[in-house]
Amino acid sequence: MLDFTDYVFSLSSTSWPAAVAAVQGLLIVAVIRTLYLVLYRLCLSPLAGFPGPRLAAATHWYEAYFDLASQGGGQWTFKIRELYQKYGPIIRINPDELHIDDPDYYDVIFCNSHASRPIDKIETFRYRFGVPEATVQTASAEVHRRRRAAVAPCFSKARIRSRNEDLQAIIDRISQRLSAEYAGTGNVVNVNDLWSAMASDIITAMAFARPTNYAAATDFKSPFAQATGKMIHFAHIMTHFRFLATALRWLPDTFLAYLAPDEMRHQIQEILDGSNKDITHAAHPTIFHDAHSADLPPEDMTLRRLQEEAVGINGGAVETTS
Repeated sequence: MLDFTDYVFSLSSTSWPAAVAAVQGLLIVAVIRTLYLVLYRLCLSPLAGFPGPRLAAATHWYEAYFDLASQGGGQWTFKIRELYQKYGPIIRINPDELHIDDPDYYDVIFCNSHASRPIDKIETFRYRFGVPEATVQTASAEVHRRRRAAVAPCFSKARIRSRNEDLQAIIDRISQRLSAEYAGTGNVVNVNDLWSAMASDIITAMAFARPTNYAAATDFKSPFAQATGKMIHFAHIMTHFRFLATALRWLPDTFLAYLAPDEMRHQIQEILDGSNKDITHAAHPTIFHDAHSADLPPEDMTLRRLQEEAVGINGGAVETTS
């Protein structure tokens, strides 16, 4: 009769070779697949004949290096400009993309998207801000058109003009601070922070029917804008490590809430669960009024999708403005 030690040794002696053989088999398959993929990208791909670095054509890691590592990251745009000088106005910048430096060709590429010729976004960029279901990140042209139409009324000229009094009040508060705290004092104001604070106050009033006063923050450093900036800082990482964005989507909403900035999370959640009474009695329609009125399909009105929409709108309003 075998004791436990003999049993474990017997089990290991029979299963270990099989495990090693399985790992070796997987490694061989991975190597063969990698070699085929590189061969296809360099020789058989429809983009194979276009100029550009061979390493960029073979792997996305070339782009990732300049986005994440070179000189601290964020250098890819400048590297592309350098590649134009070497290879000409049409270059292959990775296995799947061409980049074109020709103003006369702009309207050919970026023509109006319509049903007979939809222009989809690159799927990779859909995940870079961690909100793949937000309108601004939606890859499908058809779905993007539907979602954009739902929120577009909030940004129409007529709607903005109707809010002129509220918007002017925000600007007046900032002007008064500049006069009282900065004019003639020699104090320095960071205009990026100023614009961020202003945009934060404007978008929260319009999107959430809850006016804020982030422009009163010390040195205009709005915590709302600071949190938004930190989220956007990870865009390059999310672009090249899509599994991180996917992993976030696997988390339940209650857990994911702890990963969002407090100010943004509270405002979004209160609107979605109905505890923000201001939205119900608001004198002006909000983005969520517009989305509800647009009669979007159920998949566009889920809690997660609307949270991502709100985060995308806030990020676009605050970070782009600053």
